[in-house]
Amino acid sequence: MKNIFFLISLLISFSALAQTIPALPKYWKGVSNHTSLDKKSGEDLIKTSTPATYEVLKQDGRSVLLLFKSAIYQGKVIGTISADGKQLQIVYANGSGAYTVTDKIMSGCGVSRNPESTLKDGVAPYSAWCNDFVALN
Repeated sequence: MKNIFFLISLLISFSALAQTIPALPKYWKGVSNHTSLDKKSGEDLIKTSTPATYEVLKQDGRSVLLLFKSAIYQGKVIGTISADGKQLQIVYANGSGAYTVTDKIMSGCGVSRNPESTLKDGVAPYSAWCNDFVALN
């Protein structure tokens, strides 16, 4: 009898841990905000805000392949969704970031690097970004 209660408890525990990962909406529209340093002075901040989109090209459980487009950058992004479906960690050729996903809103921040620039005069070729998106479907 003790073993039956143990098995039932174990099964309940596994079912609680096995959460369903939500499918991300296919299309997202929003704004990408970047901050970087002026290459000439090395002290002045350059702030850029531009429209941006994400398209979910493929989702296989927690793994996703996305296409990001903005005036600053266009490229494929890979990511992993957290077990509760509320976080999306991404990485791409020039950087990485993390998003919080709630209902139809995706918002997050990260860093990127310009691969065509080099460290010169103490000014690194990088930027910090924060993006805010709303699902279109």
